[in-house]
Amino acid sequence: MAHTEPIDVDRWVDERLATLTPQPWRPDAPARLAELHRRRAHAAARRVRWAGAAVVVTVICVSLPVTRAVGARCVGKCVDATRRVGQWIQGEPAASLPRVVGVTLGDIAPDLVGKDLQGAPVYLSSFRGRVVVLNFWATWCGPCRAEMPILNALRARFGEQDLVVIGVSMDADGWSAVSPFAAQEGITYPLAVGDDEVSAAYGGISELPTTFVINREGAIVVKRVGPLSENADYGPIATLVGR
Repeated sequence: MAHTEPIDVDRWVDERLATLTPQPWRPDAPARLAELHRRRAHAAARRVRWAGAAVVVTVICVSLPVTRAVGARCVGKCVDATRRVGQWIQGEPAASLPRVVGVTLGDIAPDLVGKDLQGAPVYLSSFRGRVVVLNFWATWCGPCRAEMPILNALRARFGEQDLVVIGVSMDADGWSAVSPFAAQEGITYPLAVGDDEVSAAYGGISELPTTFVINREGAIVVKRVGPLSENADYGPIATLVGR
């Protein structure tokens, strides 16, 4: 076998590598830009054609009496369905459950309403699941005394399983004035004594009596400033209680 000189091998390798060296890449920017413009123009023309077809179909449908009547019925059905959904939402207690604590109708009533005879706080959350008639009054208030038989009757009629009547006295003398007065008047429903904090939480009780009716979820549904009326106020309460 003939001996090959190293220099020949090196030359051979160099020649092979030279044949494999790629040519420098030169981008054809004008051609690519022209192709991009053609594509954009084609897409725009296609959108125009589709829009024109949609307009033509709409005009034809509107101009035909049959399609016009069908469209009117569809719109009517949609409006009716939307109205029924709105009525259902307004009528469902869970759907209309309020999100804030306050004294506006629909708000969650402030939890603390006063203190009992032993000085323990009275919280509305203790009565969750029952309708609450929260009545602010005072021993010196004539209209308050006049409505007490109505509150006694409410408690007797609906029972404590479904309805709770709470009388919150705003007397400055507290239980020293409330206890003998309650015994004298024969009050049968629970009582509490409020203070400035409770008054402020309920928007400032400036007139007595003031009554809040609170539903089973703790939301205020009725606010009454002035004495209750048996004929006018029994209906909403009975509806809430479900009787």
